[in-house]
Amino acid sequence: MKEKIYIILIILVGMYKTSLSQEPIDLFIWAGQSNAQGWQGNANSYPNDSNNLDQSIRLNYTFINNYSSNGWITMQPQKGRFTPQGHFGPEVTFSRELKKAGYNPAIFKFCLGGSNLYGNWRAPGKGGFYDDMVNALNVAIQELKNQGHSVNIKGFIWIQGEGDGNNTANANAYEARLLTLINDLRDNVVNNNMLTIILGVDEQHSNVIAQPAIVNAHQNIAENDDNIKFTSMYSLPKADATHLTPAGLITHGIQIYNTFNLLLSEQKSYSSCAIEANGNKASIEKTSWGQSFKPNCSGTLSEVTFNSASEINSSFTVSISNGADCNANQLHSQTINSITNGENLVSISNPIYLNKEHTYYINISSDWDAVWKVQFNNSNQVIGSLRTSLNNQANSTCGWSFPNFDLGFSVLINGNLVGINNKQKELFKTHIYPNPTLDVVHVYLKNIKRVSVKVLNTEGVTIYNKNNINSLIHEIDLNYFPAGMYFVNVNYGGQQEYNKLILK
Repeated sequence: MKEKIYIILIILVGMYKTSLSQEPIDLFIWAGQSNAQGWQGNANSYPNDSNNLDQSIRLNYTFINNYSSNGWITMQPQKGRFTPQGHFGPEVTFSRELKKAGYNPAIFKFCLGGSNLYGNWRAPGKGGFYDDMVNALNVAIQELKNQGHSVNIKGFIWIQGEGDGNNTANANAYEARLLTLINDLRDNVVNNNMLTIILGVDEQHSNVIAQPAIVNAHQNIAENDDNIKFTSMYSLPKADATHLTPAGLITHGIQIYNTFNLLLSEQKSYSSCAIEANGNKASIEKTSWGQSFKPNCSGTLSEVTFNSASEINSSFTVSISNGADCNANQLHSQTINSITNGENLVSISNPIYLNKEHTYYINISSDWDAVWKVQFNNSNQVIGSLRTSLNNQANSTCGWSFPNFDLGFSVLINGNLVGINNKQKELFKTHIYPNPTLDVVHVYLKNIKRVSVKVLNTEGVTIYNKNNINSLIHEIDLNYFPAGMYFVNVNYGGQQEYNKLILK
């Protein structure tokens, strides 16, 4: 009997290992100079991992001519600085945010402090660090594949440029050299010419201040490619003239994740991504509301529409969970005050990334003893009522039985929020910086002839309006507005218009 139990346990353990080995990996390439490495990120200040996320995040690091992980390990402090404690970079909080958003992240990190493009990284095929990175990347990917994983390269984070600001010639050549690397990585390494890329450099470094062509190169590349975005390091605390403090590195990682998330939310919408739950409507007779669903493409969830609940007069909570029921890990929770007749669109306050064909669960709940009138297709015919409590018991938990009617919903992925076209081509040099921001954004204008600037929230409500601007750089203070996504609209006298999605 013991032998049979032992055999069964071996089989079960084998099945468990097999299921783990076949999980898809979301790979992010992380490269650059010392702020990409985390030069002053003393491991004594390593961010607390209260949710035990690090053990499920993969890391493969190489600090050129120094330490390396010699393959894949779990996320942790890395050797090379502050021995024996080690150090960390922005990749820690970046990858944790990815994990919380439903990704299965792996970070391939390849860095050297003080390195430059012209002499160290060099052009593809010229025997520089870029070639070394590509070779090491191919080995790392093959190692994951040998373990049975499928590997999806999701993005490239490049934090570098200070080393190329040592003279005007190198600074002026920086944009062309960086574009050469980006194009080769996309076309010949990743085989994806739309690979998401995030660029960053220390704008306050003395070399960069002396040679503004470095920052201009980052920004020009980002402005001319819908899948590239520049992220600022302004206002992050610094340990010295060059490097971020541990607190700065922690915040920087979150900002880079927010920038990545913002890039996805700005991508064009696809009609196939506007989906409904299985069976089009979620029948809730003798069962509970919510409902599980699978998106038919990957992308950022930006809208939820309740097709039947067209009049709700009390506050309620919408939640999205990463699994088949409401007991799964919650990805998003948002309180809504009410839904009125004809206004049943709910814009997600903090967009989350959903993977194609993965199962998610949407749930609504409320603690109020109130009646929700349920109407079908916004008609005036009330076909049922929904009470949020029964026998004075609060209904704030998931899975509550409701009366007999159908409550449909749909979700929109990669959609433009509230119908504002935030991805129209730039016909003129208008630039908004920094984005994301902690408090203030600067709008760099083409001219000051009859210019007006507005800021709208995700519900389309104007929260800031300034007309007849008389300066080429206009400052908008967002300190008094909550964190979230906003639209900046620049109008040049009705002749040209510029819309930009920003993230605070």
